[in-house]
Amino acid sequence: MAFVEDMLKGNLITTVAIGAMALVLSKILPDLSPPLRSAVKSGLSLFLESESEAEGGIIERLADMALKNVLTTLSGLGSPEERQKAARGAVEDYKRTAHSRARRYARDHKDRHARRRRHIEALRHRLNRARVQATGRQVQDLESLIGALDEVGQA
Repeated sequence: MAFVEDMLKGNLITTVAIGAMALVLSKILPDLSPPLRSAVKSGLSLFLESESEAEGGIIERLADMALKNVLTTLSGLGSPEERQKAARGAVEDYKRTAHSRARRYARDHKDRHARRRRHIEALRHRLNRARVQATGRQVQDLESLIGALDEVGQA
C-alpha cells in the first residue's frame, strides 16, 4: 500500500519504476489476460503522465531562473546598453537550453518543435508578468526581450 501512496504523492522514482515494469510486462507477456492488460495500460499511462509533469516542472524552474537572471542583469551596474545586451545574452542562453533539451528528448521533429515551444512560452509568460510590474526603462527592455524570443538565432 505504501508503494501506491508514494506513487500518488508524486514520487517520480516510484512512478517511473511502475511505468518501466508496465513496459517490460507488455513485451514479455503479449497475451495478457484482460485485467492484467488493463493494469499494464494503467501503469504505462501513469508513466507517461509523470514524464509530462516532470518536464513541466523542469521547464518552470528553467524559466524562473532565466527570468531571475534577466531581472538581475537589467537592474545591475553598467550602461543601459550593456545591461540590455547582458539580458539578451541570458535569453539566448535559455533559448539554447530549450533547443538542446527539445533535441535530446523529442521523439520526432513535431515533438521537438512542441517541446521547444513550451520552453519559449514559459519564459514569455514570465517576462510578460515582469513587464506588467516593471517601471521606466525596464518596461522597454522587457518588451525587447519578449521580441527576442521569436528571433531565430543560435536556438
